[in-house]
Amino acid sequence: MGLFGGIGGTTTAMSKGASDTGISDLTVGISISGMEAYIQQLKADLLDTSIEKINDTSNMLNAINSGWQGASRDRFIEDFNAAREAIANDLRAEYNDLAARLQELQDNYFRQDDELYEKL
Repeated sequence: MGLFGGIGGTTTAMSKGASDTGISDLTVGISISGMEAYIQQLKADLLDTSIEKINDTSNMLNAINSGWQGASRDRFIEDFNAAREAIANDLRAEYNDLAARLQELQDNYFRQDDELYEKL
């Protein structure tokens, strides 16, 4: 499992100079656990909440079903459901890209930190 619970598929060790102090008292280095928590909070706040709202269609479907009948209604609902799924998939892809970019930034930080120690 990766650093972010499977996102990116790689595990990164801390650099030689960094210590996992936690974001609240971070003084030197980067916090792996803080980054993990940040990514998971982003997922919960942005991705999960957005998809939950996209999937909450009961009021709309009740209104459509009460005033619209036939094949055109069925076609609208099919197209609407396909559009909802496409939006949810796009949001997931954007989240995965963001998580991968944050992983890349963390890896770059560790690499730069290690290079500083190698020069000493």
